[in-house]
This record gives sequence, C-alpha cells and structure tokens, in this order.
Amino acid sequence: IAAANRACSLAALAGDPGRTRRTARRSLAALAGDPAALSARLRAPLRQPPPRPPVDPDRAVIALARLHEIFGRERLTPFLVFGTLLGAVRDGGFVPGDLDIDLGIIGGSELERMHDVLRRAEFPVSPILRVGDRAAFMRAEPPGAGQIDVKAFEPEPDGALTWHAFSDNLVLRKRYPRHFGLKPAEFLGVPVHVPDPPEDFLAWQYGPGWRTPDPTYDMMTSGPIHGPEHLEFTSSAGARAILRTLMFGRAAKARNMARNMAHLFPEDDLWPRLADAIEAADPSVTPPAAPATAPADQESAR
Repeated sequence: IAAANRACSLAALAGDPGRTRRTARRSLAALAGDPAALSARLRAPLRQPPPRPPVDPDRAVIALARLHEIFGRERLTPFLVFGTLLGAVRDGGFVPGDLDIDLGIIGGSELERMHDVLRRAEFPVSPILRVGDRAAFMRAEPPGAGQIDVKAFEPEPDGALTWHAFSDNLVLRKRYPRHFGLKPAEFLGVPVHVPDPPEDFLAWQYGPGWRTPDPTYDMMTSGPIHGPEHLEFTSSAGARAILRTLMFGRAAKARNMARNMAHLFPEDDLWPRLADAIEAADPSVTPPAAPATAPADQESAR
C-alpha cells in the first residue's frame, strides 16, 4: 500500500489523474479481496503526521478583525466561502473541527494585491499558487489563529464564476453557473461579506442537505458532482485519499469515504465491497446508521 501511494504521488506530480486513479484502484481492489492483508494494514498503520489543530475561534476572530481593518483601508473585498460560510450561515460560528478559514476574492489581480497588502502588514503568507497564468490561491497564517486560505474567483464571459480545487498536483477548475454579488454580514461580531444569497452557493457546493450536519463528509469523496471534469477529479483524488487514509490505519474514516464514493459512483462495485471489507477487517468500525448522503465543505466533517 505504501508503494502504491508513492506511485500515486508520482502520477499526481505528473498531473495524470487517470494514472493516479488506476494505481489507487488496483491497490484498493486487492485489499478489498484480501481480508488478511487489509486487517494487517489496519493493525500496523504507518505513522501519521500530527494533525493540524482546529480553528481557535477566539484567536480567529482577532485575526479576522485585523484583516477587516487592513482590507477596508485598501478597498479589498474578500468574502466567506466553503466551510467558513457554511458555519456562518448554518451554525452561527465555525463548523466544529474546522481546520481553516476560507475566503474568496473576485479576480486573480485582486488576489495578488491582497498578497502584497498582507506582506506589507507583516502577515506570514505563502507564495501565490498559479494555474497557467492565473493567480489561483494563497495562504496566510496569522500567529495562533490557524491558517486562512484564499481562492481567486474569476468572472467568465459566459456568466460563470470559476476557481480551482487542488489535490496534490491534480487540479480541477470548478464552475459556479452565475456571477454572484456580495452582501455585508457579521461573523462572530466581525463585519464580513458573503455571496448574495449565501444559501444558493451552499446548496450548489454541498447539495440540498447542507443544513444538516454530516459527520461522514469528506472534501475529496463527498458530492455533489458538477460535470464530467469534476467526476474525473473526484474519482482520482477520492481513490488516492482513501488509499492514504488506509495507509495510516484510519479505518472508520476510510469506510465512510468508501460509502461516499459508492453514493457518487453507484455503478462501481469497488466502493461498497471496500467499505464492507473494512468493516469486516476491523470490528471497531460499526456499520453506519444510514447510507451517506450528499453533503457540505471541510476536510473531515460538515
């Protein structure tokens, strides 16, 4: 399984989703058909990197307030997206266990300007990640407040808004069907902006069940799917993510991810076979109360 994971890494570095998917699937199919090997892997996992701590709401509020002040002076208008928007609208705060703050900005040029502004304000920031000639992503890490991920949303001539999703070196250009305006809101007492209306974006991103927390949600393996490119990305990135999860012995999470994939790809019998095999190989993994449903955004739960 470790060798398959290395092969997947090489395929992903080459930007080859088809080879990434095929490599991960071969290993997962072998594990699903070999209960002894699967059980041995789950009993002797590789050492996992220490997990990132969840967002500290108190420190995050201080960071957001400072950002609001800085961006206001510079006439920059970032807005809440993904898991942070979900928590703001549904929970009135961060989604429990959220690992970062998600922001969007309209236009790659504005992302570049934000990067310069934060550097001048002595915020620790990553280099800008580009896709082709487009500025796509940056990360800020204010001390003690976790990380702030910012994606550029590009207005397209056909009326769509696009941005990029990443898994290793696999890249998906996502397309929201229309330009949206922004409206002011408040998040934990801090003035922010959100898509207008935020409910439309959340329903598109996470599906109609976004108002109900889903503990099985995973960013790589949960729906909904938007178009054939998204299908290709999810089938590759999802298979790779499950392989890595099993490598580190995280049986319950891997089972949930396999159930999610079975929901997204009902014609593919690998995923229910793998989920059943994980349950059989690790008695501590109890069957879920109900099948996974199409959910809403963060690394582990929504």
